[in-house]
Amino acid sequence: MSPVFSWILRISILGAACTFIYFYLETDVIFSIQGLYAVLFYFLLSVITGIRYKNIVYDTSGRFISNIDVFRIPAAMNLASYLIPVKGGGVWLFFYLKKCYGFSSTKSIFLASFNLLFLLYLVVLVVLAFYFDVKLGISEISIGLLGYFFVLALLRAALILVSGYKITWRFTFIDAALVILHFLVLSSLCYLLVGPVSIVLSFSLALFLLVSAFLKITPGNIGILEGAAIHAAQAVPDYGDMFPTLTASYRSLSILHAVVAGVPSMISLSLNRQSAGEPR
Repeated sequence: MSPVFSWILRISILGAACTFIYFYLETDVIFSIQGLYAVLFYFLLSVITGIRYKNIVYDTSGRFISNIDVFRIPAAMNLASYLIPVKGGGVWLFFYLKKCYGFSSTKSIFLASFNLLFLLYLVVLVVLAFYFDVKLGISEISIGLLGYFFVLALLRAALILVSGYKITWRFTFIDAALVILHFLVLSSLCYLLVGPVSIVLSFSLALFLLVSAFLKITPGNIGILEGAAIHAAQAVPDYGDMFPTLTASYRSLSILHAVVAGVPSMISLSLNRQSAGEPR
C-alpha cells in the first residue's frame, strides 16, 4: 500500500468515524479540546498494551515486535473484538502470532490470553473487597496494583516448576510497571470523560471499566459494558449519572480507535505478514 493511498484511506475513515459518532452516538466527546485529550489518552492506552505484548514476545521467544506493530497490533485487536464475539481480539492475535511468528498453538494461546491475567487478578480483588466489606481508597487500590508484581512472580515460579521455562525478572518488573502505568492513564481518561472528580473516584471508575472488560462475550463487549453501567448506577446512586456518561464516551473512543486505527492496521498487517520480527 502506497503512503499516499494509506493517508487518503485514513483521512476518509476518520471522517466517516467522526460522522457516525456525531450523528448516531449523540455524544460530542471528541469534538472539544477536552475530547482531544481523551482521544490521545485512549490511543496511549493502546500503545501501552502494544509495549506489553512486545515485552512478553521478546522474553518468551527472542523475537522483536517492530515499533509500528506496537501501535498496529492493539488497534487490529480492538477492531477484531467488534467483529468476533467472545474475546475477538485475543482470537485474532492467536492466529496472527501463530501464522506470522511461527509460534506453537500453546504459546500463541498463552500470549494472546496473557492480558486476561491482570483482569482476572482485578476481578478477584474486587470480589474479595466486597466480600470483606473493604472500602477502596487510594492506599488500598495502590497496594492492589503493586500486588500484581507478586502475581507475576508466582506465575514465574509456577512455569519453572511445571515446564522448566523461566520468565525473566526483567519481564516481571517491566510488565508490572506497564500495568500500573496503564491503570494511571485509564484513571486520567476517566477524569477527562466525567469531569472533575476525586482521585479515588477516578481510580474506581477505571476499576469498573477493567472489571467489565473481563467478560467480553458479545462483539466489542456491547451490552455487557452498558448493562454493568446500569447496575453500577443503581448500586451507587450518588454517582449514578457518571456511569452512563463514562460508558457512552468510552464506547465512542473505542469505536473511533477501532475504525481510524484498527482498519488501516489490520489491512497493513494482512499485507505485510512476511515482515514479522526475526529471532535474536
